[in-house]
Parts: sequence; C-alpha cells; structure tokens
Amino acid sequence: MPKVLLYSDPHLGLSRKAHYTEASSKTREVWVQNELTQLLQDSKNAGHACRFCLGDFYDRESVSEQTILDSLPIASLSDAILCGNHDAVNRSGRATSFHLLAEMVPGTLSADYHENLGFSVEVGSTMFCFAPHVLTQAAYESMIEDLRQEASKFPGYRVLCLHCNWDMDPERISESTLNLTPELTYRLLSDFHHILLGHVHTPQEIYEGRVKIIGSVFPTAFDNMENKRCLIYDTETGVFSEQQTWTLDRYYSGPASLVPGGLMQYYDLLDDMNPGEAQKLATDLFRAGAFGVRLRRPEEEEEKGERKEVSVAAFHRLPETISQELQDSRPHLVPLWEEVSHA
Repeated sequence: MPKVLLYSDPHLGLSRKAHYTEASSKTREVWVQNELTQLLQDSKNAGHACRFCLGDFYDRESVSEQTILDSLPIASLSDAILCGNHDAVNRSGRATSFHLLAEMVPGTLSADYHENLGFSVEVGSTMFCFAPHVLTQAAYESMIEDLRQEASKFPGYRVLCLHCNWDMDPERISESTLNLTPELTYRLLSDFHHILLGHVHTPQEIYEGRVKIIGSVFPTAFDNMENKRCLIYDTETGVFSEQQTWTLDRYYSGPASLVPGGLMQYYDLLDDMNPGEAQKLATDLFRAGAFGVRLRRPEEEEEKGERKEVSVAAFHRLPETISQELQDSRPHLVPLWEEVSHA
C-alpha cells in the first residue's frame, strides 16, 4: 500500500541570539540537517511513495548559500515542499531562497510564487491539495476554493495541506495574516477527508482528528519544547499514524543545582546557585555541546506568578487576561486557548 510521510516547519538555517551561541546554533543546524536527511532516507528505504513538507522549509526568506547547499539532499528527498510564511515575502514577484531551491531541485513540486496558485498530487487512492503562502487572506481563500472544486471531482480520499494559523483571534489578524476559521473548516470538511496544517509548532488534533496540526519536526525555541512528530499516511485506507522525531528526554527544565549527568540538547535553568555559578554552568553546557541554554532568575518566576493573579473584580476579563499571558509567554498555545474558550 503506498504511504506518504508528512513533516513540517524544519526552519533550516535557524539562528537565534537569545539562549544560543553562534557555535551552538551551528551545532544544532548540522544535527537537524543530518536527522531530517536520515528521516527522509529511511522513509524512502521503507518504500514510502512520497515525502511532503508543509511549509517553512527555511527559517528566513534569505538564508546563507551554505544553508541552501546543505539543504539540497533534504529537498531532493522531498517530493513536494509547501511555501510557508518564513519562505516567502509579502511582496509580489520577489524571489527568495526557497524559490532558488525550487529551481535547483526541479523534481520537487512547489507553487508558482508569482501567482496565487495551489497544486495537487495524486498518490494511490488519495489526492493531496497544497495551498502555499500568499499575500492576502482573500487570495488564500480563493485559492483554497479552487482546490476544493478540483478535489470534489476526485473519487478517492482527499487531503488538504495548508500553512496558516488556526482559529486566530480576529483582533490580531491583519490583511496579510492567513487564518483557517472554524466556519471555513466546517465547509471544507464536506469535500476533504482531512486537513493538515503547518505553521503552528505544537502538534494538535481537532475535529476528532480530521484536522491535524503536524507541529514542527524539531523544537525551534523554548516555547515549543514537547514531543515532536511526523505523520505517515496510508493512501489506500485513509489512515494516519505518527512517528516521533524528537522526545523530551533531550530537554531539562528545573533548578540549575539539580542538572542531571549526561549531556542534553536544551536546558531551561532556574538560577538557584551562588552568584555567577549558574552562568558558569551555562557556559560549560554550551562548551559540552548543548544547543540552547535559558537561565531564569527566581524573581522572574515570582513576577510571572504575580502577573497571573486575577482579582475577583476583574474576573469577567479572565479570558482576555489568559489570552494576553499566553501571547506573551506561550504564543503557540493561543490557538488552543481560543478554541477552548469559544467552545
């Protein structure tokens, strides 16, 4: 039975100043590229028919030449790469590193970035429809409608692949913000068996699993440290399974004085040591090969706790307060909170 592997948001070329060093960013990048290449090669060796990426292949619209060269094996092992918001620019006709990649790996399907065009791929008994990032919500919904009409004529399973926000607060949406609303989702599910989303980095299942936020294939920041996955889809049965790509046993969060033995990739440390000792520990961890180290002071935790206190008089503003707190500290959880609070 033909199977397809789906992954999202590798953000190749990622570089962050906070909680990383130049050397640790390079170490992380090499690890991510090797792991992703191996994941895709294993998929090919297992006989999977295709491998699809649901957007944000690169972290920025313009990455280094070395990043592009290093990413060629990954692109060559991917049969379709959806253009995400990090791959694109909000300016019509301007080329990016993503579009250069599309020219360098002509066998890989991607959208024509000069036109608001989606594309579809038939694998076995399933049609996959891809809607890339475009400049406006109106253009996005028009493109999705074209894909819906095309898919409605296909007799087998139909899967819509998007890269956008899910049920975003209307007050936070600008003209160029792409968003999938519950109302649009409901209409689309009458013609598509499943909708898959890239962009949001935390995995999530919605509408009894018919809408799946894949999540980033690996952590990209301290606000999305959770078990990561890719999806395996059987094109003949319409059934998904998931494969873990990263697990929390590579991450430590807790007092700096209790850091366990053995090197982990990420450390989120609460400074409970004598002055200067935690900073030295962070330096030693970086030298040992840690990708990222975040050092938090106890007073920051106290302030965070104080900010979360809500008086009885302001209880009626609790949903707005929670939304703001999540936006400040855990933005990836905002879509989930909006879904729960509006249920």
